[in-house]
Amino acid sequence: MTAANLFATSDACVVQKHDGSLSIIDARTSASISTVEIPHTCSLSCHVVSMGSNRLAYLQDRQTIAVENIVSGGKSTLSHTEPIDFLEINSEGNFVLFRDEKKKALHLYSIDAQSVRTLVGSNCRYAQWVPQSNSIVAQSKGRYTMQVWYDCRQPNHSVMHATARGSTVSGIVRTKDKVDVLIQNGASESTHPLQMDLIDFWSSSPTSTS
Repeated sequence: MTAANLFATSDACVVQKHDGSLSIIDARTSASISTVEIPHTCSLSCHVVSMGSNRLAYLQDRQTIAVENIVSGGKSTLSHTEPIDFLEINSEGNFVLFRDEKKKALHLYSIDAQSVRTLVGSNCRYAQWVPQSNSIVAQSKGRYTMQVWYDCRQPNHSVMHATARGSTVSGIVRTKDKVDVLIQNGASESTHPLQMDLIDFWSSSPTSTS
């Protein structure tokens, strides 16, 4: 039976079989780590070297987030009051960003603390983790700014960056020396640099629950 590669991290990749199940594969050895049934959107955080962060986050149903340790089999769930249209787990596997389908409110779920904080109350049009970090970038519809949380564990402390009228955030690119947010304005694209020192500082700080 053939399988399609959905997405990959540096240490693992996920393939979807025709029966709907997902197989998590060690990208270095091609060995199967786990197979799970995923009915909806899923997001992978997998560090094969650090076995404690092998967590897969996915929608168990339209209003329930499930987080599964793909090594130990442990599983936790979070029930939300509204349908969810987006989720993404961070690289350490301890926080999940998710968004309401109706209000487009952006929330942060601490897996270890089993707590939820609201980051954007409504109209969030874009959200993403900065790759391999605890930093978040978001943009709200109708606002010509983007909002950056350099440390997700401090949800009340964010930095606003002005963007040109009519521009939208379209992605984040991280290289060895810098992190750039991609800004789309019509047919043209520009980049906005983030503060690499802050990203690295908070990503290297001991993780605490919040």
